[in-house]
Amino acid sequence: MDGCRLCPRECGIIRSKSAGFCGAGDKLRAARIAPHFWEEPIISGSKGTGAVFFSGCSLKCVFCQNYAISHERLGREISELDFIKALEELKGRGVHNISLINPTHYARMLESIFNKWKPGIPVIYNSGGFDNSESLKAAQSYADVYLPDFKLMDASRCSRYLGFGEYAAHAKRAIKEMLRQRPRPVYGQDGMLQEGVIIRHLVLPCNLDQTKKIIDWLWDNVPPETPISIMSQYFPAGRAGEYSEINRSITAREYNAAAEYFLSKGFSNGYIQERASQSPEYVPEFDFTGM
Repeated sequence: MDGCRLCPRECGIIRSKSAGFCGAGDKLRAARIAPHFWEEPIISGSKGTGAVFFSGCSLKCVFCQNYAISHERLGREISELDFIKALEELKGRGVHNISLINPTHYARMLESIFNKWKPGIPVIYNSGGFDNSESLKAAQSYADVYLPDFKLMDASRCSRYLGFGEYAAHAKRAIKEMLRQRPRPVYGQDGMLQEGVIIRHLVLPCNLDQTKKIIDWLWDNVPPETPISIMSQYFPAGRAGEYSEINRSITAREYNAAAEYFLSKGFSNGYIQERASQSPEYVPEFDFTGM
């Protein structure tokens, strides 16, 4: 059996024998499966998205707002049958779609599940942009919408804050592949996104140069109708306290400068976030709801 190659680390672990770098073995593991209302309007709408918060992560973002599940791997194993039942319950509650949050390291397992069972509502693949061809090949059969982050551009910042210096090169390739698979946004009669790609960027303190470089790359490489979300919700979480330059929320001046630069490029399909979102209260409780 070949070892795991689902993320750019390609650690090669046989996950039936031991966990990979991401902390995942050969069973699905999650910390919450429940409606979530704080995504972009074309995702959350009025009824919410059915969010699955998976455990583990192949990145090591020091500022992760989901640190307990990504780094500390809080979660419970869930069988395929129980996972399907949980998603059916969400659908029965009227959510607009299913959001798979940080699914990269489970991409093959999810492919197997969705080959057996179709939810009948859009499935969103919400990743950190740290995907490679194998994970995206698996996701192509079930991901109606891709929702990647593009976090940082320079290798020195990626190494310092994300734990992987070549992150940006992989994020660029991943976003291009996502756009190849889902090149144009498709909306339902209710205005909800049914198919396509949304790209997110979280503005970090003292990193406006990174934001501008990412916006420049998006302008040059992404179709103009692709929704782009410039997020203001950063607050110091995880290990951010160990890095003085990011151990604070972003200022109004920083975010306004990012938003103004984004708009000045001529983007016509974007989201600018209210700074009131800079609060831990928007991070859900990882209390195994829905499991």
